[in-house]
Amino acid sequence: MQKKVKNLEELNENGITLVALVVTIIVLLILAGVSLSLVLGDNGIITRAQDAITKYKEAEAKEQWQMNNFTNEYENVYDFMWDMQNQGYSVGFDGNAVLAYDYKSNNLYRFTNSCDLINVEKIAPLSTESFIESEDALLWSEDFLSQNCYYDSNWSWNENKKICVFPESISQIPCLLAEDGWVLNRSVPLNTSLIILPNSISRIREKSFEGVEGLSSVLLGSSLQRIEECAFHRCDIEGVVIPPTVKFIGGHGFADNIGSHIVIGSTLLNVPFECFSGIDDVKNIVILDNSGYIRFGCECILLYGK
Repeated sequence: MQKKVKNLEELNENGITLVALVVTIIVLLILAGVSLSLVLGDNGIITRAQDAITKYKEAEAKEQWQMNNFTNEYENVYDFMWDMQNQGYSVGFDGNAVLAYDYKSNNLYRFTNSCDLINVEKIAPLSTESFIESEDALLWSEDFLSQNCYYDSNWSWNENKKICVFPESISQIPCLLAEDGWVLNRSVPLNTSLIILPNSISRIREKSFEGVEGLSSVLLGSSLQRIEECAFHRCDIEGVVIPPTVKFIGGHGFADNIGSHIVIGSTLLNVPFECFSGIDDVKNIVILDNSGYIRFGCECILLYGK
């Protein structure tokens, strides 16, 4: 009898020990989950550290910019943009803000109309592996498109990728290849919002960005010479700075855009038929330091509803 009681006591102790072990394991798992959440979560330590590093780099770039340019004084924002282009920046508009991209640092600077720096964002150009050479054209690589684009009739970027910074390693605008094997004139998916072109590109072929309805900003390189027919026809570009190196723009080059600001460079002597026609909301048209005169073609600037 005493032996049975002793066995029951041992079983009870073992049972209590086992329950305690299970409870301890559950508590440890909960603590581990909480710890992982604190470290890896959306508001975790690692995320906060990465955000802090990003903000520090942006603040450092902003401070460096201000140190390098604090002595510069400009009579107006157009002189400022001209100076930026002369320094090799790709320059354009984003609404009423001025954008300037530096390929040396991969920094995208945003300024007010009074030339005050708003913020700095680091955006790396696309890699050279994003493109392949063919006999007749430069094409987007199939691997890059399969990873970054939706394969539908609209050729749209997936997720939130809508900024396209072309690398300095290319000298021509790439083409999209349709599923049936035809080479499309259009160069980027339809929902692209910002295009930055390097100084290595001297010519934008016809219809390169025609119909890219999401395109609101384009930053042109300071070595661009030719913009062919309908290159930016039917986009939503809010303003454009045409570099002083551009000597030719084809018909309907920027027709049917928003175009609140149009800045034309000094060597362009001929603005052809309906180049800027159908623009909804022109506020400023600026022609800088032209050595002779600019010949405006028939209905070059035809404003809708104005």
